[in-house]
Amino acid sequence: MCKRMISWLIALCLLRVLLLSSGCGEGGGSGPVQQPAPSTPVIALERAFANLSFVLPLDLQQAPANDSRWFMVERGGRISVFANDEATTTTSLFIDIGDRVVSAFGEDGLLGTAFHPEFASNGQMFLSYTAAPSAPGAVLESRISRFQSIDGGLTLDPT
Repeated sequence: MCKRMISWLIALCLLRVLLLSSGCGEGGGSGPVQQPAPSTPVIALERAFANLSFVLPLDLQQAPANDSRWFMVERGGRISVFANDEATTTTSLFIDIGDRVVSAFGEDGLLGTAFHPEFASNGQMFLSYTAAPSAPGAVLESRISRFQSIDGGLTLDPT
């Protein structure tokens, strides 16, 4: 009895496969089921700020509540600032701490920045970077340092 049931189940499964492959059973069509053509996503890259170039750029930010400028963070320890204009051709140095940043091993360098929420009034920004060890025999150190602008947000004082 068990063998007979297994035979019937196999026969029903085969019948189902045949019906589906011929277009019957689902959709009620008389021919093969038409699958929709796969859509090809259209992806295009467009270079932003095409007139500017940077060395190992890692991050692009704007100060809180100020979309007039962009700050480009470069792994070697520089942050450049430039106008929020696609046609801009010039940048100015915001801060350069390359003398204290180690960026020779892969996942190191000036790695992150954070504007103080009140940057417009206090000029403070925090930089996260890898530095040479302060103790003999130690490996690289990860540091977060606070810097302040003393010229109304045009630059950060590296001291």
